[in-house]
Amino acid sequence: MPSVAQQFQQAREARKLTVQQVAEVTKMRADHIRAFEEGNYNVFSAPVYIRGFVRTYATLLKLDVGQMIAAVDQELGQTTKFAEPPPLSDRQRGVVDFLTLQLSKLDWRVAAALTGAIVLVTAMVVVLPMVLDTEPGPVSQDITIRIPSTDAETFTTKVAPPPAPIKAESRAAKPQPEVKTAAAPEPAKEKPKPAVTPEAAKPAKAPAKPAAKTVKPASKPAGGQFVVQVIALADAEKAQRMQQQIATAGIKSYTEIVKTAKGDVTRVRAGPYATREAAEKAREQLKSLGMNGNVTTR
Repeated sequence: MPSVAQQFQQAREARKLTVQQVAEVTKMRADHIRAFEEGNYNVFSAPVYIRGFVRTYATLLKLDVGQMIAAVDQELGQTTKFAEPPPLSDRQRGVVDFLTLQLSKLDWRVAAALTGAIVLVTAMVVVLPMVLDTEPGPVSQDITIRIPSTDAETFTTKVAPPPAPIKAESRAAKPQPEVKTAAAPEPAKEKPKPAVTPEAAKPAKAPAKPAAKTVKPASKPAGGQFVVQVIALADAEKAQRMQQQIATAGIKSYTEIVKTAKGDVTRVRAGPYATREAAEKAREQLKSLGMNGNVTTR
């Protein structure tokens, strides 16, 4: 009967594959493939690597993986190096070591399917009853019972009676109490009016009309050549209010009345300032108040 190495070599040659082609497909080293086909297992460090090598190589060549692994294990048992796995420590082997060794010999496809089946059955046994049992369990309630003594005259229970159902009649609106209104007092008897004299019959003088407010323009401040012309208004009161708004913001200002063909016009100006730079600075402050202006001379 041909050895495992010979079977793999014959299967590779039957498929007309070279060692280099097998190495490129399986990502295995070419020198390991040659040593394996020569029956030289010493290039491998442990039997587990040999089994993995055989599994990959047999899958590529369409050989029976389980039969090839069993044949390799039989040949490894006849070698000195791989006859028995070297002990990792001086302690005796236990059940876990035995199970680990047996699991390393299993086909991982079968082992994965078996593990999945075990997990699925466990989940069905544990989770399925919890899902199907939708009825909540009984809620326990502690009830305190007091037994009165024979000397007690009366005994009152502390358990509140169930609330009585609300009747439709009780939902009706309660009648509002009648509000008694006090009787209106009798009107007092009118006294006879005294006779009206001719002097009293004279109509009273109409009150004097208040004098119209006159807005006096602010006097021109002295000093400085440059001013900021803000606006010119025909309404003197509105111009005065705008000048007060500018003064409240901390900018010195004044108003002056100019006579035009259409009537008097009140100018609102900021200043005066000694330099144009100071006037430009005031103009920027006026922009922050929402007012525009032009720098000019007085």
